[in-house]
Amino acid sequence: MDKDNQLLEKQGYQILKTIGKGSFGQVFLVYNEQYGAIAAKVMKEEDFNLGEWQTRGKQNLFVLEYHSANLYGENAIILMQYANLGSLENNIEQQKDIPIPIIRVIMKQLFEGLCMMHEKGLIHRDIKGQNILLHSPTGSGRVIIKIADFGLVKSQKEPQKSTVMSVAGTFPYMASELILGSGEQDGQVKADEKIDVWASGIVLHQLALHSFPFKSLELPAIIMFMINKKLVRPQSFIDDALWDLITKLLAFDRKQRISAKDALMHPFFTSQQARNEISPKAVQLAQSAQINYQNGDRSITRFDTEPSLQLPYTDIQQFLNNINTEEQFESFRNQLPTKFASNIIPDPTIHASMLGNEQQISSPQSQSSTHIQITPPPNLLILPQSATVKQMIPPPLQNKKDQIGQNINIFQQQDAPQPPYLQQKISPQVPQQTTPPIIPKLSTPSVAPQQQTPQPPIKQQSPSTISSQELED
Repeated sequence: MDKDNQLLEKQGYQILKTIGKGSFGQVFLVYNEQYGAIAAKVMKEEDFNLGEWQTRGKQNLFVLEYHSANLYGENAIILMQYANLGSLENNIEQQKDIPIPIIRVIMKQLFEGLCMMHEKGLIHRDIKGQNILLHSPTGSGRVIIKIADFGLVKSQKEPQKSTVMSVAGTFPYMASELILGSGEQDGQVKADEKIDVWASGIVLHQLALHSFPFKSLELPAIIMFMINKKLVRPQSFIDDALWDLITKLLAFDRKQRISAKDALMHPFFTSQQARNEISPKAVQLAQSAQINYQNGDRSITRFDTEPSLQLPYTDIQQFLNNINTEEQFESFRNQLPTKFASNIIPDPTIHASMLGNEQQISSPQSQSSTHIQITPPPNLLILPQSATVKQMIPPPLQNKKDQIGQNINIFQQQDAPQPPYLQQKISPQVPQQTTPPIIPKLSTPSVAPQQQTPQPPIKQQSPSTISSQELED
């Protein structure tokens, strides 16, 4: 047993499996009474980047949730949400022909998440399949993408304005302005949030065509692709709307490249064909959410009632790269208490309210260990690196000096104005609208009303809490 396993078990975490390993630590699926089944990243204190875990921003459904960061001597344990369906990279590597309607929902969720980030002046800088996780919340019957790993996040002083930044990211996903430069010196380039849009275009190209848009992953081949500025459409590719979107996402001139917000208004997402291809099961999920809202559930938002954003678990199940999935889940069921097992198992028949009050159980803190628990504000955007790097893809570049500068800017920056579609979000306390967004009438079986019991909040105990202001000082 290595030191990471020993540390986790000493602190009361039952290790279920290793999720991934990287140059800065390991990520495990663990269980304890206070949190249930969650992901835990163990890393050296010297590699712990506080800026990665304290990035400020409004709550974002399409961003992985973060719980806490605990320091134990020379090590840190990061606790975060466990995305129970792995990463999009797993599906890309399978090279299965995923139906266009499913690709459409995945990309729409991704652009919704990026749009909210960019409105807040946050640039991810390392969007790729490995950092796009898939999660099926307990009892939801749906799949939600979760943007992960904010280790290279850049905070803009003025949202959606170009800013000087270091060259960082993963080569095959880096935009032309990063690789070719834009006239700045000392390894600095001028860029904006559209570098995330370019990376999203590469991901879309991989999902639709099972390849990168360049001949090789070697840097000279990528540079030549940037210089020639020629995106070749395969003769066998017949979806005109999808190809048009790809070309707009991969525009070599960032000024000509569309934004995440513009991408959401592209015909690939808004045309009559796109509306016709919405899954009947997706409509059922949206209708069910609307009924729950009418029955008093004020946590329901437009992301729940909009059919085009719903990805039914049963629709994507066959494309998930999970060998012996049922056996693996059954193994977890045997290791976990019954009422917690559904935290990690996508089961559309189990409702979150079935977890009961046992989620509020708190285990006593170890008196023999000294640690600091950093409790984030509720609007935190925090993400781990939870997947291994594919050997054929170069690891992310990183400029330590620039990274330190980012953290300072993040803490000093004031919150940006709330984007319009966040303003439409329904408050859990006071509803801002009498009815949720109208759902298009599609031919589908009606859904009977379902009662949802709000899930009790998890009580977190910490011996010492450090505020953001104290961290800045």
